[in-house]
Amino acid sequence: MELPMGQPYTHRRYNGEQYSVL
Repeated sequence: MELPMGQPYTHRRYNGEQYSVL
């Protein structure tokens, strides 16, 4: 599982989970 670091992501679904990264 890779998380978007440095890029503006809003409510990205990773591995079935909801990640809120601003």
